[in-house]
Amino acid sequence: MLASVVLPEYDTLPAVVPVGRFLVQTQHLVVALSHAGVYPSGCMLHVLISSKAGGDGPPMLSADAFDGLVFAVRFGEDVIAVLDGWHHIARNNGPLQLSERGAETGASASRADSTRSLWLHPLPPPQAGTLSILAPDIGPQLACPFDGRAIVAAAEHARPFWP
Repeated sequence: MLASVVLPEYDTLPAVVPVGRFLVQTQHLVVALSHAGVYPSGCMLHVLISSKAGGDGPPMLSADAFDGLVFAVRFGEDVIAVLDGWHHIARNNGPLQLSERGAETGASASRADSTRSLWLHPLPPPQAGTLSILAPDIGPQLACPFDGRAIVAAAEHARPFWP
């Protein structure tokens, strides 16, 4: 049974934790974790994706191609949350849940770009973690580190819009 999804507090100004790390960086495909917007109940991971024509690997020139990406968050050996691409199905075995809360995408004949907002809740444990793409055919590096300690600490700095 899947746990219910807790939505971000949209009436709160999130604290921002910069990450600025690449999950994939090839000649024709980039996937990067830009930053996390941290709320009291979780964090929004802002993922940037860009592809251009040419190269080996699966074609990623359609905005729809990005929908097939599978993301996973890991903290230690036991705390894992997975978001399947096409149907945006969460596969989570533990306390963390990962879901897509929004996407902006644009494409031309030779390029496609997307920003994905992945909602991770509740707040992760205060330890080192990774965001990964489970698709070994798209690039040499498929994970980037991010700091659960910084995310938990930032939650204290999120501010409600109204007292």
